[in-house]
Amino acid sequence: MGERARAAPGIAERERRGEPGAALVVGLGGGALPAFLSAALGFDVDSVELDAAVLGLARRHFGFSERAERPRLAVRGRASA
Repeated sequence: MGERARAAPGIAERERRGEPGAALVVGLGGGALPAFLSAALGFDVDSVELDAAVLGLARRHFGFSERAERPRLAVRGRASA
């Protein structure tokens, strides 16, 4: 049994059936996780980020690109009290 099958049997089973994986990433950070899931594993990725500034930083400093990495990104601002 391969590493992926041991670590995430659901992913391995979907892969055997030829179904694409899907992931929800909460907190974009530099964008590396959604980029990896999309590029290396072919996942359909949704990313949710609370702070729009994080998206700007990921684009400017880490090369994150929604078009290149294919994740859909929802940015929600913080509610003011």
